Amino acid sequence: MKRDTKEELLKSAKSEILKSGYRKASVRRICENAGVTTGALYFLFKDKEDIFATLVDDPLTRFEEIIRNHFEKIDVSYLIEELISLFFRYEDEFRLLFLKAEGSPFEDIRDRIVDLLETHNRNLAKRITGEEPDQFAIHWISHEQLSALMNLTEHCGSEEEALKKGKDLEKYLKAGWEALIIK
Repeated sequence: MKRDTKEELLKSAKSEILKSGYRKASVRRICENAGVTTGALYFLFKDKEDIFATLVDDPLTRFEEIIRNHFEKIDVSYLIEELISLFFRYEDEFRLLFLKAEGSPFEDIRDRIVDLLETHNRNLAKRITGEEPDQFAIHWISHEQLSALMNLTEHCGSEEEALKKGKDLEKYLKAGWEALIIK
């Protein structure tokens, strides 16, 4: 029964935050829609922040794993395919993170992801060229990578369509990387 209550609260919280955003999401509405008391919520979670973190933890962890694996493999096709699949598998959770997190500890998630990509891209550039890369170029490329993936998954109607268009994205990202970093 405890597991069902937790799942119902998570389902209700996801729905409430997608509708209202984190800042305006109501713990009372979350509980009401889950059919439980606020006491049940606070028995299972510390607070609304804990619920939100529980909702987005797995996709963020997987995102970081994919980035680390890419650094080991240096395979842009792998990276794009894995991230597109991840974004579609956790579509609601990434929507929570990128569009509904204002007021939460995750409201700066885009910047945190760009920082992760910058570290990865800087290390990759050093590994390939043997030189310290231009920091502005690394920062810009990192923002473009995240933005392009977000737009691709947002505007494609299916994962299959996004994966097909991902091939063009790969060409675009490789050309920019080669022009700015490898020269």
